[in-house]
Amino acid sequence: EGLDICILQLTNGIDGRFTSKIRFDTTALRLAYDATGQAIGVDLLSGERVSASKAIISNLTLWDTYGKLIGLDHTASGIRKRLKICEPGEFIALHPISASHDTHW
Repeated sequence: EGLDICILQLTNGIDGRFTSKIRFDTTALRLAYDATGQAIGVDLLSGERVSASKAIISNLTLWDTYGKLIGLDHTASGIRKRLKICEPGEFIALHPISASHDTHW
């Protein structure tokens, strides 16, 4: 019930604004980067690339978001240090991820 409400509120707040799209039941492999290292979208398991210019929101655990989706080589050193002390299975609270900024959480 609680998670369903969060998903509904997130969907209502984002979907359709600023040409945004929410995809459910879609497996993301990794972020896609341009030649400068800036995140430009997400590569999906299906082979499709979804472009993103403003934000990418992950509902993965911290480990999967930074270790797999972003990739440790694109993760700021401060975040890599914090990942060492996090419990496996911790989640990021619905917040945009960026490969170029040291996000504080």
